[in-house]
Amino acid sequence: MLFIVTPVSRPENLNRIYDSIFMDLPLSKRKHILWVLLPDNSKIDYFNEVIKDNSHFQNTVILESKISNSMGGYSLRNYFFESYFETTPFFKNYTNYQNYVQFLDDDTIMHAKYYDLFFENKSKDKTALIFSQIDKNFQLRLAANYNSIKVCQIDMGQYTLNLNRLPKKFRFDENEYTADGIFIEKLYKKLGPDEFTVVNQVGSIYNYLNELK
Repeated sequence: MLFIVTPVSRPENLNRIYDSIFMDLPLSKRKHILWVLLPDNSKIDYFNEVIKDNSHFQNTVILESKISNSMGGYSLRNYFFESYFETTPFFKNYTNYQNYVQFLDDDTIMHAKYYDLFFENKSKDKTALIFSQIDKNFQLRLAANYNSIKVCQIDMGQYTLNLNRLPKKFRFDENEYTADGIFIEKLYKKLGPDEFTVVNQVGSIYNYLNELK
């Protein structure tokens, strides 16, 4: 199962994110994808209004918490890890699966080729899959390579993690805005290049929805 996990502080973007995840996804693959929404509690009323208006959302689950004003959504991402690794009732249904997580910000969208990239390159024997990212003008923003797996040179939307191999206590630093880079750089230093697959193909479009405003 691939969990696409989105911390939500901008509920107005959910419909377009949903379309970027599922619109071009064949039904045969859709059953392997679950979109996990982590609403920031400071926006919960607005979030609930948007969800009510988008009752057509499928393959979607809401993971609520009491977390408010999460900087960069990192505490919400950690809440996902805690819920998953502590095997809360919902995730018990997936304990026998090969599971992956792709964190997707609520102003970023999936590239149409992401799923081809994922299904062709995922491996139960690797911890992370790294790929490239473009900007709103469809120009290369960050290329995937082993030398760029470090803070300020890689974005949250560039890596998919194998939850079956990820160290269970690994977490984002909730007090650092660049925690996405810090996280993956520490993981790379801890596990080494043999645990990483790097593919120089585009998987996400950075801040696309934010730039449209």
